[in-house]
Amino acid sequence: MGLEWEQLYKLGTDVAGFALYHPARLAHRNNTPCGWWDEAEKEFRSGRLVAFCTGSDGTFTLKFVQRPLSAAEEKALVVSQAFRYVVEDGRLYWDNTNCLPSEDTFERAEDDPHGWLELPNGRYRITVHALDWFDGISDAEREAPGDISHYIVQVEPVASFRGVPAPKSAPWLQASKSWHAKWVEQQRGK
Repeated sequence: MGLEWEQLYKLGTDVAGFALYHPARLAHRNNTPCGWWDEAEKEFRSGRLVAFCTGSDGTFTLKFVQRPLSAAEEKALVVSQAFRYVVEDGRLYWDNTNCLPSEDTFERAEDDPHGWLELPNGRYRITVHALDWFDGISDAEREAPGDISHYIVQVEPVASFRGVPAPKSAPWLQASKSWHAKWVEQQRGK
């Protein structure tokens, strides 16, 4: 069984990032050194890859939705990034880059029946929202511990990519308001 809407999923990363993609659409990267996804402007622009940096290794939770953020999620919101994505194979794969095509790929997405999100073919705006449930959120306002998601991935069909941005590199979407503020400050100093 693949991924379902509104369900909380956990996945660990040792590269401080996650990606959504279909491996057939990235086959041209099979002989590219790993880590290429951090500077994948061409793939972001053409709607072949959604990838973001978490700011650290670890286990993170993620939920796929087809709705606007709830009021509680809006309050916990740290930062968002919209991506273009073209579904041509009826599904896309959520990964910690272990299966992302490269010369160092050691696992195959096709061998994992659980990491796929089924979607009708077409164009989509996929917005990744990083949430921080512990900075400025009271216990009464916080979602139940079993429902807390570091990331909400909002999927919506679009007729065209007009108005949907294409990042030049994998954005930093840290699920911590204080870490994100420090990162923004560091970027200003560069």
